[in-house]
Amino acid sequence: MFERMGDVLKTDRNRASAYEHDELTYRINGAAIAVHRELGAGLFESVYENALCIEFEKSGILYERQKRFQVKYQGEPVVIWLRIWL
Repeated sequence: MFERMGDVLKTDRNRASAYEHDELTYRINGAAIAVHRELGAGLFESVYENALCIEFEKSGILYERQKRFQVKYQGEPVVIWLRIWL
């Protein structure tokens, strides 16, 4: 069985992998919306990061704060270490 999704043709076999992160994405978005509703706009990024960590813990979402990784372009380092917030 085939199903067209946007410009990609999905089969029954790979449909599960296309949706495997939907629930987690929904939960993460919900946590971000909850933080924004509570705090509003205009605060420092660190305030939102701390609040989002609290919301992740309440929701049982596993995370790593400020994960470091190396960025490469054509095999060469572009940025030695980049931090991803949360």
